Amino acid sequence: MRARIRDRFASSATTHLGRTELATLTATRPRAADPAILDEIPCAGDVLPGLPPALKARLIAAVDLPVS
Repeated sequence: MRARIRDRFASSATTHLGRTELATLTATRPRAADPAILDEIPCAGDVLPGLPPALKARLIAAVDLPVS
């Protein structure tokens, strides 16, 4: 079943995208896949104290972080 879904998606993608666009998308490695990017994330202890309370609450809710 997965193979059939992949085949259908692939044929749909080639229909909607030009071949050069599809080749560019498949050849490009997203930067998010690079584990070195983790070093660029600031420590929460550096960022959280300076955030306004409303933004702090939204951030905590977005990452589903339990607060005690």
